[in-house]
Amino acid sequence: MPFIKLSDVLKDKLNQSSGLKKQVDALNIVDSAQKFLFEKYKFSKDRAEILSFKNGVLKISAANSIIAAELKMREKELADFLNQVSPNPIVMRLFIIVR
Repeated sequence: MPFIKLSDVLKDKLNQSSGLKKQVDALNIVDSAQKFLFEKYKFSKDRAEILSFKNGVLKISAANSIIAAELKMREKELADFLNQVSPNPIVMRLFIIVR
């Protein structure tokens, strides 16, 4: 019985299961968005935290209304960055919650 590389098995499973692929893509978008906010604007998770991504909507929790307004002003820039990082352009809008 020949050995099969684990990476090949995982790629096959991801291609077979669209639900699993969507979850992995969403996780990559959430992670990339959090890194972008920290590197570009120095927003730590205390100030702006990416909560989830589903159906083209990125949900963000902001510490106060000032940060929420700044995020809303930079919505297009963040969406454009994430659509470049993602294999499929899928981020359509941000949904910002003030804590």
